[in-house]
Amino acid sequence: MMFMKKVTQKIAAPLSLFVALITLAIPLTAPKNAFAAPANHVVIAEIYGGGSQVSASNTASYKYNYAKLYNPTDASVTLDGWSLQYNKANSIDGGEWESTDLAGTIPAHGFYLIQEGANDPDLKGADLPTPDAAGTIQFSNKDGKVALLNTTSKLNIQNPSLDADVVDFVGYGNANAYKGSATVQPSIIKSLERKAVNPLDPDGPGLDPNKGQAGELFGNGYDSGNNGNDFVIVKGGNPQNSQSPMEPIASATNNANLKDLRADEGSLSPKFAPETTSYTIAVPVQTNLVHLTATASDPHATMTVDGNTYDSGNLISVPLNHDVTDITIQVNSQDTTETKTYTVAIKRAAIVTDDASLSSLSINPGSLNFLPDTTSYVVNVPSHVTSINLIAELSDPFAAIIINGEKYDSGTAKPIGLNNGDHKIAIDVTAQDHKTQKTYEITIHRVDPVSDNLLLSFSTVGDSRGDSAKQDLSKQDAHWQQNTKAFSRIIREVQAVKPNLFLFNGDMIMGYTPDSNADVLTEQYSFWRGLVAKLYETGTYVVPVPGNHETQDKRGSQKIATEANENTWRSNMGDVIMDTTRWKDIIGSDLLGWDPSNYPKKGIDSITTNQKQLSYSFDLKDSHFAIINTDAAGNDSHAPVEWLKKDLANAKARGINHIFVFGHKFAYPYVYDNSIPDGLDPANRDLFWQVIEDYQATYFCGHEHIFNVDLPQGKAYQVMVGSGGSPFDASNTSHSPTDRTYAWANVKVYEDGRVHIDCVGFDENYGETKVLQSFDLY
Repeated sequence: MMFMKKVTQKIAAPLSLFVALITLAIPLTAPKNAFAAPANHVVIAEIYGGGSQVSASNTASYKYNYAKLYNPTDASVTLDGWSLQYNKANSIDGGEWESTDLAGTIPAHGFYLIQEGANDPDLKGADLPTPDAAGTIQFSNKDGKVALLNTTSKLNIQNPSLDADVVDFVGYGNANAYKGSATVQPSIIKSLERKAVNPLDPDGPGLDPNKGQAGELFGNGYDSGNNGNDFVIVKGGNPQNSQSPMEPIASATNNANLKDLRADEGSLSPKFAPETTSYTIAVPVQTNLVHLTATASDPHATMTVDGNTYDSGNLISVPLNHDVTDITIQVNSQDTTETKTYTVAIKRAAIVTDDASLSSLSINPGSLNFLPDTTSYVVNVPSHVTSINLIAELSDPFAAIIINGEKYDSGTAKPIGLNNGDHKIAIDVTAQDHKTQKTYEITIHRVDPVSDNLLLSFSTVGDSRGDSAKQDLSKQDAHWQQNTKAFSRIIREVQAVKPNLFLFNGDMIMGYTPDSNADVLTEQYSFWRGLVAKLYETGTYVVPVPGNHETQDKRGSQKIATEANENTWRSNMGDVIMDTTRWKDIIGSDLLGWDPSNYPKKGIDSITTNQKQLSYSFDLKDSHFAIINTDAAGNDSHAPVEWLKKDLANAKARGINHIFVFGHKFAYPYVYDNSIPDGLDPANRDLFWQVIEDYQATYFCGHEHIFNVDLPQGKAYQVMVGSGGSPFDASNTSHSPTDRTYAWANVKVYEDGRVHIDCVGFDENYGETKVLQSFDLY
């Protein structure tokens, strides 16, 4: 949407401009979760209530108050007999509604401007475009209720959402009625405008309609059913009338992804992800029919199943006449430029078995040494633990499990609340033959910790580099491209808890030169080194982890790790990876488990360059620390899986109790809106995560500029602390209140084997530091 004051029309943008804008400004990846459906009716698109008002510092943007409507449908709508009605924010009895009658037509994908009264008879501000309807209502510039009705009968109710004649309703500011939640307060120079629908992801979050933002030219059709989520502040307003160019003139998308694929029998292996195209489903031998459901990310994409036309989201009936039945699902993008083929192999078991055993059994928190022939276990957990996650996996995937009387899916995490004292868990397994049964029993003892003696501690965070294009940085920070306001505070607060180690998970510099410019990179490294130097002085050893901004060049839209950048990393970080003399001075003991020659070698893990001091490991007391480079030259977005597997096996052989792995790129994204960030390559991720789970490790990472703690597959934690000062990825906190928080993790390892993790942080306004999430490992 383009901004207008005295003009009645804006110049229509050519199709190529729309395509260019949406390509540059809108995430192109498919969502994992739906957020809203585009509105299918005329909506209230904008509200301005500051007409002719003057404050100590501002004068009204327009002479008159106004409301704007938008028609997101493909057909024009006649508004004869409709009305726009307004009431004060705190009205209770519903008897004070004021009304303006409407007439005429609102075009398809077009606007309709309703001029209302001025709030001061001394008119000040700009003229509106020629209105389509006019009234005399004096909107409040802070709080109120506005309703669009398909009748001229006045409302007599506090909450218009309950009236059948109401087409749309907005409560703003401190209104006592609204859809979902009220909007923020506008002002005499700011209007409230509804977000636009993302044409590349119609069910995803709305786009900002402000000038220069992604939704500027895409109308106001976003409707999540929540006023607070649907509207944003627009400085200067954006009045448009029925003569304004329609919006959007959107191009067809090239999205050929599925956003969901599921079966009513068995389960997909691997778990569904849009970028994974090959799956298997195992079902019992007696199964004769399986139903699949495939849903396209873009509802306008076309689909076929085994060559036959298929409507997204419908059931696919698959008769099983063979041991293996193959299904091919093809998705063709709306613009016909992209095609993606997904395959599903449905495999029937060869025989009916009498196997009623488990192949694995674990709880978290707690330690259980599972043996297939042992059916009774006793596990101790601290008295403050009130719930655990249990994961049981079947030896025969066609057997069935009942846990404490409830059906359970093999391999999934089941939360179980704990009673005071002992708590018993019964796991009943019935074999595929429906006759053979076996019962496993776990008794949980809640006991006081054996010891509160601290063995070691460390803090970890990533992503402190600044970006003046996306952040309000000081001149100093804009030059060094570092957010020192946030990162220096984190450093001070880490100093206060005096950890043994401070592990930084990559992206300490902006980097991203087009030509591996060592001079530029070294200058940025030097500034960052200065920021963390004070940690050494107070007894904390700094351990750096390479990120993609350190190893990659940015050449146009391509990001490519280079050997030259890896050499520059070693030149600037090699003196601390690892300085055994300095380590002993700071930590007070010899550096153990450190082998300078222990790093991924060429020819293994597709490594093509020297990875010395890029991936490395060491021990401290009973814990092992493995650092991995997730963007090696020639192998971007890959973890060194084979090296890590061998390294962790050697650590276990030394008697290590706890394993912590640190890398920059995440294994599994935290999805807070429709975007799917670029973490590890999916195939590599699956192999990497299997190693993490096999060695009961905890993975700390960044890359996403956000905080999140997750159990991606129910067994091992991924702790994402990529918010050390870089611009937040989330534009708001609608998904989680911590999405725009500068966060880090403080970890304590105790002599009794307990690991306590406090994730702490402060919000974008630099408020009080708070504990965001705490949990224990055993």
